[in-house]
Amino acid sequence: MKWQDRRELLIEIAGDVTMDDVIAANPDLKELPTILGKHSPDDYKAIVMARRAEVNKELGKIPIRIDEVSQGMPDIGDIIDPEALDANIAKLEKARMEKEAELATLMSSGNQGKIRQQIAEVDAQMMEVENDHKREIHRDISKLDNELRDTDLAIGQAKRRLAVITVDISDYKKRVEQIDMELAQLRDKWHEVNRQELELCVDESCPTCGQALPAEKVEDAREKAIADFNSAKAEKLEAINNKGKDMVVKQEALKGKIADWEAEKPGLADELKKLEKEKSRLEKDLQTLRVVLAEYQERDDYKKLAEEKAQLLKALDGDQEALVPEKQKLEGHIKALDEDIDALKAAKAKFELYQQANRRIAELQAQESELAKEFEKLERELYLIEEYIKTKAELLTDKINSRFELAQFTLFETQINGGINPVCITTYQGVPWPDLNSAGKVQVGLDIVRTLQEHYSFRPPVWIDNRESIVELPEMDCQVISLIVSEKDKTLRIEGATQDAATLEGQMDLFEEAI
Repeated sequence: MKWQDRRELLIEIAGDVTMDDVIAANPDLKELPTILGKHSPDDYKAIVMARRAEVNKELGKIPIRIDEVSQGMPDIGDIIDPEALDANIAKLEKARMEKEAELATLMSSGNQGKIRQQIAEVDAQMMEVENDHKREIHRDISKLDNELRDTDLAIGQAKRRLAVITVDISDYKKRVEQIDMELAQLRDKWHEVNRQELELCVDESCPTCGQALPAEKVEDAREKAIADFNSAKAEKLEAINNKGKDMVVKQEALKGKIADWEAEKPGLADELKKLEKEKSRLEKDLQTLRVVLAEYQERDDYKKLAEEKAQLLKALDGDQEALVPEKQKLEGHIKALDEDIDALKAAKAKFELYQQANRRIAELQAQESELAKEFEKLERELYLIEEYIKTKAELLTDKINSRFELAQFTLFETQINGGINPVCITTYQGVPWPDLNSAGKVQVGLDIVRTLQEHYSFRPPVWIDNRESIVELPEMDCQVISLIVSEKDKTLRIEGATQDAATLEGQMDLFEEAI
């Protein structure tokens, strides 16, 4: 029988092991049914392993993203007290308003005070127009800065992914070529074994007495030798074929992965082109906005106010000239305050970018923590499934082996990666069946026959050839016919404990028909 058929028959004899049996043997697995739901352990294991690979891949990306955000963070080492920026800006703006008020008071002194007051009001309106213009443009610039930073991150990720799969494709192609060479060697080995011919050499005389053996005995020996040779040859060819099939499956898996990556590359290349194009557009728009930032004086409302101020300035005439020194002094103070205010606002903008980057890092770290928890959960579920498979394997093996006195069966083997493969290997005292001597094979075979008789409730006679080489037989609940070579007997003789002559003669007839 094929080992798969033998294994199914053994499970049929002993009965399979249920989930309840496994949990009873290993209470640590009591939550496994809830975890599996409607899935089988093997199906859920495949789901867990696939999700674990995805989570592990995402975990690998997060440190890279954190590093990219960290590298893009502005240096705030020159900002002495970031928390006081708003207060300092308000303080300077208040000081500026005071200087503006002094200037307005100065310019309003004299006969044309009303005009100077009007000029101050126009200046305030012009400043408001300028601030409104810059505020809107700064908002757009900030938005474009964020989009450009995100685009740079996406470009970096696409380039790295393209580089990784390019290297992986090269490695997998080398492995495919290596398997091709190994398959070629296997084919040569198969043909080498297939070409082997039997060098038949059969003794035609008895090794004990030297007399010529009957022709039918010689022919039986010849046929047995040919059958043994053909069987061994077929096993070798089958082993080569099985190994080749396994290698082809592995190679097809590699080719499939290569195909997936090859299919992914054009998409990555297209995505990279789109991202580069988007980056160029954003940079161009950003440059345009920075130019527009200084063009507030071109606005119609600003030009109108500037013309109005020019008309008011003309009206001051000579009175204004006497106030020029003090006016210049106040304007210098105001300009210095403007520069300080602009510097603080720039520092505030930089600090806000720094805080935004920190928030993004915190988000990534939180995501990393959640993924790590999920990965740990998947690892535990995978451990429980593997423990279930191992426990079930042990219970099933013990259950089947308990049905036999001599024969023992290895039903599972552990792989290098810790997985378990189904097998069916017959052993006796740790020795595999093919390595047993003739007596051991007969004893183990009788033990198996005895269990099969009990299972099927059918006890036919058992014939044992070469009985003289076996010292002790297992106790059998059926008729046992032993064929024994006896040197003193030249013709076939049948012995029985209680049979009469007629019974023995009938058995002789049956034996002659059998041989």
